[in-house]
Amino acid sequence: MNIRVRSVSCGALYFGRGYTLLEMCVVIFIIMLFITAGLPAIESAFTEQAVRADSRELALMVHTAMLQSSDQHRPYVIDLTSSNLYLHPAEAMVEEKDQSDQDTASDADLSDKTNTNLQSEDVEVLHAIESGNRLLVPDPDKPRQWVPMPSTQWRFKPGGLCLLPRVRLERGKSWLELGFNPLTGNVEDDSYYFP
Repeated sequence: MNIRVRSVSCGALYFGRGYTLLEMCVVIFIIMLFITAGLPAIESAFTEQAVRADSRELALMVHTAMLQSSDQHRPYVIDLTSSNLYLHPAEAMVEEKDQSDQDTASDADLSDKTNTNLQSEDVEVLHAIESGNRLLVPDPDKPRQWVPMPSTQWRFKPGGLCLLPRVRLERGKSWLELGFNPLTGNVEDDSYYFP
């Protein structure tokens, strides 16, 4: 019986082979396809988050203004501009205008008047609207058309109804509409479209 013994080198024991450049390119291409397919969904999620954050803040301000005006028995105001929402007592704005008209008063006198006139329970909230979001209202002349909201004030009187217009927050093709209950200030009707 003849037995032959072969010498085994280290290279002969390794039966696998490395990845070729072509295989790695194919894998990278497949990964890029998955990422590209997911980008619109990710972008839509960020857009929805930005629009909903501003709508939540507006809804919270309306509800807070209704509650504070009833609790404190004095009117509250929300100033709406294209870039900011500002909730404050109605008297605070009048006091600021009166103080700005007094050119001869010193800074110390103005700060003393402000501190004595403002109550400790005053609620003031300033919120900057997310860049890219637009605040719109229905166009009174054209049905189903929306126009940018002019700088305006929403007044909330103690114990009274506040009839607020339906508003739309828009960003690109995405939008969210809010309708408010005139008695409670809660959002009673909302609709949205996020492609």
